[in-house]
Amino acid sequence: MNSKYRIGQSSRIDIHEKEFYKWSVWLEEDQVVLDRISSVEYILHPSFKTRVRKTEDRVNKFKFNASGWGEFMINIKIHEKTGNVVHQQYWLILGEDYNNLEPQPEPGKTADKPKTIFFSYSTYDSEFANLLLNKLKDQGINVITSNDAPIGESWIDFLQQSISDAQALVTVIPPYENTWQKQEIDIAKGASVPIIPVAFNKINTSSIASITDTQMLYNKNDSIENLSKEILNKL
Repeated sequence: MNSKYRIGQSSRIDIHEKEFYKWSVWLEEDQVVLDRISSVEYILHPSFKTRVRKTEDRVNKFKFNASGWGEFMINIKIHEKTGNVVHQQYWLILGEDYNNLEPQPEPGKTADKPKTIFFSYSTYDSEFANLLLNKLKDQGINVITSNDAPIGESWIDFLQQSISDAQALVTVIPPYENTWQKQEIDIAKGASVPIIPVAFNKINTSSIASITDTQMLYNKNDSIENLSKEILNKL
């Protein structure tokens, strides 16, 4: 069997933690279907200390409960008793009192999901980068940066996973060679993740030697909002 399963999800405000939500995700199927499954793994956002959560709780429809403040894509591995593994994804939705099944798109259409990018910049460009980052969020883009790396997790593992899961790497190129940013670009290229280089200041051509095949975006007319829209159009 290689069918898709219906995903159920709920969320509500955590009355003990401001700006936090308690949420649950499960398989919304009848008992006959659930009996075909041995276990379910939920692969969470890199900010979770333990990213892979496994449950064999068939009685409660393999429900997983957690809490947090941000929405993200959950990768799900459903292990069937036959040995087959079904891979699915579900975008976690946080709301004051949200309870719904996975939205079913109309025939021929796909459900809209927030776009996710990994946003890279150096301290040299931090003022400009933070303004652009906020504008990208205003465009409805889910932005991941190195600041989201959880304490104690391998830095390289975080970069590789976050960049590989993103729809694009947006990197603000500094006017000097930056070893970390070049490493992030290499990760993106290795994972076939599109690279969107952005420049605010005069740049050192050696710092972008590895991305000469991509189109550089500049902060034309000092309009960060227009720049953010250009980036959105490339996703």
